[in-house]
Parts: sequence; C-alpha cells; structure tokens
Amino acid sequence: MPNDQLAIDRDGAHPAARQAERDEMLDLRRIWQAAARNWLLIAVITIVVLVATALLYMSTNPTYLATAQLMVERVPDDPFAPANKDQPVIPADSPTVDTAVAVIQSPALLGRVVDQLRLIENPEFNPDLAETAVRSGPAAPAAARDRAIRILASQLDVERQGVSYAIDVNYASHEPDTAARVANAVMASYIDGQREGRAGTTERAARLLGTRLEELRGEVVAAESAVANYRAQHRLFAASDTSSITQQQLSTLDTQLAEARAKQAEADARISAARRSASETFSASLESSVVSGLRQQRAQLGAQAADLSARYGPRHPDLLRVNQQVADIDRQIQAELGRIAASLSTEANVARQRTSSIGGSIGTLQGRLAADNAAAVRLAELERNAESARSIYQAFLDNYRQAVARQGTESSGARAISEAQVPVLPVAPSPYMYLLLGLVAAAALSGIAVVVNELRRAA
Repeated sequence: MPNDQLAIDRDGAHPAARQAERDEMLDLRRIWQAAARNWLLIAVITIVVLVATALLYMSTNPTYLATAQLMVERVPDDPFAPANKDQPVIPADSPTVDTAVAVIQSPALLGRVVDQLRLIENPEFNPDLAETAVRSGPAAPAAARDRAIRILASQLDVERQGVSYAIDVNYASHEPDTAARVANAVMASYIDGQREGRAGTTERAARLLGTRLEELRGEVVAAESAVANYRAQHRLFAASDTSSITQQQLSTLDTQLAEARAKQAEADARISAARRSASETFSASLESSVVSGLRQQRAQLGAQAADLSARYGPRHPDLLRVNQQVADIDRQIQAELGRIAASLSTEANVARQRTSSIGGSIGTLQGRLAADNAAAVRLAELERNAESARSIYQAFLDNYRQAVARQGTESSGARAISEAQVPVLPVAPSPYMYLLLGLVAAAALSGIAVVVNELRRAA
C-alpha cells in the first residue's frame, strides 16, 4: 500500500495514464501539423472534388414524381341493387383493395395507357426514337409497345395508404408533364376499366337472361296449356275458389231433393186424408171452394128439410124435393172429393217421380265427383308445375328488368380523390446528398494525398 501511494503523483493521476494522454496529444498535434503543411493540396483536392460533384449533379437528368389518388368504394353505389335481405351487398374488404393495386399494375391496364397516350412515340418509352440512339432499324410495333409497357411499369409505384381504402398512383419521369399525364391516365384507365367491366357483365347477364327468359316463357305456356287441356278433357271447371261445378250442382240437387221429399210427404198425407173423405174434418175438402159452397148449400137445405119435416111430416112434397136436392149435393160433394183425391194422387206420383229423378241425378253426380276427385289429383300436380314455372319465369323477368334498367348506370366501384398535378421540384437528384457525397469523397482523397505526401517527405 505505501508503494502504490508513492506511485501516484501529487495531482492524483497514475503515471501510465498521463503518458497515454501525452502520446494522444502528440498524435493530434502531428496530424494537425501534417494538415497545415499540406493545406494547399487539401484545398485543391477539395475544390476539384466539389466541382466534379457539381458537374455530375448538373449533368444528371432530374426526376419528377407525380401522384394521383383514388379510393375504392366500400359499398358500391348501385341505385338498382335489390333490397333483399337474403342477398346483402358485400362491402369492399382488405383483399379487394389489394386486388385493385394488382389490377392497376397489370400489363393489360398499362397497355391501354400506352395506347391512349401513344407512348411508343415518346423517346422516353421508345429509346429507338432518341437522337443519340444507335439506329439499327425501327423496332416492330408489338416489340415497341411491349418495351413501353415495361418501362412504364418500372417507373410506376402503386401503394395502398396503410389499411385505408385509398391508393396512391405514383409515376416518376424526367418530364414533369409526362409524370402527371401518366399518373392521371393510369388512374382514369383503372376507373373506366372497372366501369366497362361491370357494364359488360351487366350486358352479358341481360343477354343470357333474355335467352333464358324465352325458354321459360315457352315452358310456362306449355304448362298452362296442359292444365287447360286436362281441365277441359275431364270437365274440371271451377264455379268458385272453393268448389267445382259438379260440387255446386250436387249441393243444389241436395237442396232440391229435400224440398221434393217434403212435397212428397205432404202429398202422401193429403192422399191419406182424402181416403177418409167421409169425415167432416177432411182438411183437403176444406181447402176446396167448391166443396165448401156445396156444404153450405147442404147445410141450408138440411135446415129447411128439418123445418119442413117438423111442420108437415115426412111425406110432404116440399120435404121430398129438399131431400132430393140434398142427395144431389152429396153426390156432387163426393164427386168433387174424388176429383181432389185423384189430383192429390197425381201430385203424389209427380212428387215421387221428381224425388226419384233427383236421387238418380245425385247418384250420377256423386259418381262424377268421385272421378273428378281422382282427376283433380293429376290436375293439382299440373297446376303446381305451372305455378312453379310461372314463379321461375317471374323471378327471371324481374332480374332481366333490373339488368336492363342497370345498363348505363354501372358504378366503377372506385372514384378519384385527387388528380396528379404537374410537379415543380424534382425528387432526384438531391443536392444535399450530392454535397454530402462530395465532402466525404474530398475528405477521403485529401487524407490519402496527405499520407502519401508525408511518407515521401519522411523518406
């Protein structure tokens, strides 16, 4: 411990550390002295390198970047979309936007841009047109177009903004006007292409639906004709929504049969009463005005006969005459009652025949109804087929009308947010980058030159 304390000087520093500091100071002093001795060489090299960097910067063609922005619509704006909850509109999702990015960069779309802007006539896209190019003959139109597409694709950058529905279409060119025109043309070509694609899809759907509609119309006509022919063949005509003509006729005959049976019973009862015609309470005779008149005359004559008998005795001529009149009236009454009985018998026979006839008609209709019910099973099947054909035809007809109405109103599913403006400042080359590279190169070359010069001086 005492030896270590003696090894430390009065300033509290270790001798080895102080020696290292002195060596470092000597090295920095030597570098500074070497730089001071070669300041002219360093200045010349720095000036030459900076001038060369400036010339390189000035000789480099500037690159301008133009950006157009479009947005993929989350829900397509379709005024004729069916308001059917079973067929909801599917909104655009992340894969849809990524697909749009791929479509924008597709060779087919870029080819349309090349044709629209006639880029094969631009030396930037067709180097054979450049004055400094070595002319070995003009390239074929197909080859020139393919090369223009590849050049366009190499300078095109399409990227999605984060996870949004916005897409940036960036194009870099040495001409600011060209950069803006190409970016806007690419965006417009995508929007128009999407709209034309949907219009083509709608047109094809309408055409296919129209063809299928004619076939379905024929099927509906055939199905309805089969129903009508089968109905006419089996006489299955409906009188109302709930019954057929046979059923209605059967119901009417049932009512008529009940009435006929009631009349027959009434007639039979009247005949039975007529057979008891000697009774004074014979109801049928009371209903006859002739019998009633005769009975009134008989009653009057009876009263007269009783009076004569009491006054003159049974042998009086007037009494005999009155008795003869009473006998005549009795014969007339019996004759009238016989006529009424015959009439009632005739009515009973007619009612019985009518009841029998209606019963036979009911039996015939019941047999026909059974046959109709059997035929109605096949008719119901034919009607179901016809209804199904009509339903399918109506569904296709509605879709066809929607497809026809939708033609010319298709949405592209995307819209432009902002068009590319002609850039004013280039994005490349960067003057600050060139200056930094020039300073680094000047420092490196100056250092090498100083080291070489100092080595030669030391030798």
